[in-house]
Amino acid sequence: MFFSSRPTAVSLTGKTLGAATALLIALALSTAPAMALNLAPETAVCPGQIFSQPFLALGDLNSYTLVSGSEFNNPPEGWELKGGAKVVSATHPDGSAGYALDLPSGAVAVSAPVCVTLQYPAARLYAKTLEGKAGLAVAVSYSETKSETKPKQVGETKNTQGAWEASEALSVLAQLGGKAEETREVRFVLTAAGNATSTLVYGLYVDPWMK
Repeated sequence: MFFSSRPTAVSLTGKTLGAATALLIALALSTAPAMALNLAPETAVCPGQIFSQPFLALGDLNSYTLVSGSEFNNPPEGWELKGGAKVVSATHPDGSAGYALDLPSGAVAVSAPVCVTLQYPAARLYAKTLEGKAGLAVAVSYSETKSETKPKQVGETKNTQGAWEASEALSVLAQLGGKAEETREVRFVLTAAGNATSTLVYGLYVDPWMK
């Protein structure tokens, strides 16, 4: 009697395909996390930064890192002061005694560089006008970019005479330092505007994750 071998071949082929399919599925499942990890963009990290919540009393729950020198211990570490800008004795926003940056009209202060990444959206500072009406123009500068020679303005403060006030969130514009997710250094340029005889600045903070 003659028996065709085709059904057997079909059966073997089906088993082979089934085994191959199962193997491919297993391989896909086992490698999916690794593939996803490789495809996911790496998040750059600025080393050594310490975070706090300096505006918590104002309802701002975000964490911030302090820009070096912005507590203005005399002399202010890493800051460039021009046009009469100077460090003076002052009472801080929390009532403690110390120092602050005094910016007469037209004075300019360039902060020490601070590390940021594309995940750093904003900055805030405290300012107080002692006499007259004035505010601060705030700009950012990134090395080896157009903004280094022509800082990009990101906002202005409006200060009430005689009282410390926290600025609104000021954009860091980290993309000016490059579109890749990597660390870069920004300097903040503070310019006193208006006709105030003296505007004080204390505590410049950068928000790392907007959380």
